[in-house]
Amino acid sequence: MIGSHFTFRMLAPLAYWRLNHPERLWGELGIAVFAAILLGGYFYLLPVRPSLIGEKGLLTDIKDMLGLLFPFFVGALAAVATYGRKELDEVALHIELHEANKGWRDISRREFVCIIFGYCAWLSLILYLCIVVGRAVAPSLLAAFPKYLEIIRTIGFCAFIYLFIHMIHAAFWGLYYLTFRVGQPPSTP
Repeated sequence: MIGSHFTFRMLAPLAYWRLNHPERLWGELGIAVFAAILLGGYFYLLPVRPSLIGEKGLLTDIKDMLGLLFPFFVGALAAVATYGRKELDEVALHIELHEANKGWRDISRREFVCIIFGYCAWLSLILYLCIVVGRAVAPSLLAAFPKYLEIIRTIGFCAFIYLFIHMIHAAFWGLYYLTFRVGQPPSTP
């Protein structure tokens, strides 16, 4: 029983994946997958590939950016959760949350934006940890699988870039919603 509560708390930000909105799938499967494949293919086909891991590696820059984004997402989450604007407590049109054994339910604008920024904070922390772990295991992977290193690196890079672009897409969706949609009347689509 204790393990299930711990797991629920650690994975609670994944409620994002239980949101239903017509535009969400397009951004995640359309934009993020396309960009990950495009960037991964471009990276794989470059005659001189940039370093991924190391002091001047691409992942070092992304890790630095994630170090800045995590506190931003947590700050945005805290601000939205405590902001006293009554429009945030109105129903968010065309957005539903699926709950186990209960089905779909409408959610408030506040819940929607909190789910987005909570998920972005969680994902930025996971991506940060992936870089740290990736740096630690990269030499072992190189030694164990020298023949498949390029394929492993390209697939890992594509997966990482997909998650990174997906996080940026979700963050922009949350920012759009906060800057434009929250002030609109509830009937505005």
